[in-house]
Parts: sequence; structure tokens; C-alpha cells
Amino acid sequence: MAFFSIKYTGEHQTLKYESLELSSSINEEKRLFNSGDVIKDWFDMMKHLILNMNDEPYLTHSSTVDHFFMDGGDELADSAYLFDGELKYPKDIFDVVIDDGIEILVPKNTKPTWEELKSTYNK
Repeated sequence: MAFFSIKYTGEHQTLKYESLELSSSINEEKRLFNSGDVIKDWFDMMKHLILNMNDEPYLTHSSTVDHFFMDGGDELADSAYLFDGELKYPKDIFDVVIDDGIEILVPKNTKPTWEELKSTYNK
């Protein structure tokens, strides 16, 4: 199992994102993503997970992830889902098929293509 958490302080107007931490139950690896940009760190974390931790049976997260978005993180980013090299955007919270895609964060109120997102964050 791969497990990740978000470290942040404050809420809403004072929310300050700090880092993502990813850990593995298989090889006990821990990796910190702390660029200060939650979108870039999420992108880098998913890339690392796919390229280096493919043996993990599933990915889960701590309640800090839910709390981050409830405390104002949803004002920083929107969700998109990567399906077969294409980003898809849910119409609302109930229009998500999590089983078939990888959740990717994108800048708030944008809908970049997968290629545009990679060219921005894959550096």
C-alpha cells in the first residue's frame, strides 16, 4: 500500500500548503515533495508512484488530504482524472469514476490538456 499525507497550516484565507509525503508499505520508502506548489508536488508524487512504486497494490491517503481541501485547498486547485493519456474533468463531484483514472490536480478554473500540464510541471 502506498500512503500519502499533506502538511499545511491555517485555513481558508490563511491556508499555507507545505508538502506531500508519500510512503510505501512494501519497501518502507518515504518521499517528501515540498516545492511549495501543491499542484507540482501532486504531479511529481503521482509520477514517482507510477514510475517507481508500481508494485503497490493501491494508493490511499490520510485525513489530512480531506482536511486540506475542506480548509481551503479547493480554492487552489481543481481535480482532473487521467484516462489513457487524456485529462477528463468531472462536471460535478458526483461525476467521477475513480476506479479507472488517476486524480491529477490542475490550477483552479483551468482545463489544460495532459500535454499542456506535462509541459508546465514535468521539469
